[in-house]
Amino acid sequence: MNLHLVFSSPNATSALSDCLQNIDSIDGLVLIEDGVYASIDSAFQNQINKFNQCYLVVSDSIARGLSPAAFGENALNIKPISYDDLVDLTLNYDKTISWR
Repeated sequence: MNLHLVFSSPNATSALSDCLQNIDSIDGLVLIEDGVYASIDSAFQNQINKFNQCYLVVSDSIARGLSPAAFGENALNIKPISYDDLVDLTLNYDKTISWR
């Protein structure tokens, strides 16, 4: 089990696309820094929603003007987390892979 961290906006790099091509269904996916923009990108929402273990760093989302109402308790399967939660997550996976 791997934890994949996507740092870049899907409009800026191919990091999310590359990640989604290499991720397993048992892996975790974290949208972090500019990667949080993927949570509002309709081109990726269906792909992201396939994962039971998809997370979004709330403070990064808020810093970029994205409302917490845009994720979490809506149709998206994205769990809001803090940086402390992220540290805990890294301990639950075999490897952490960064996508920039």
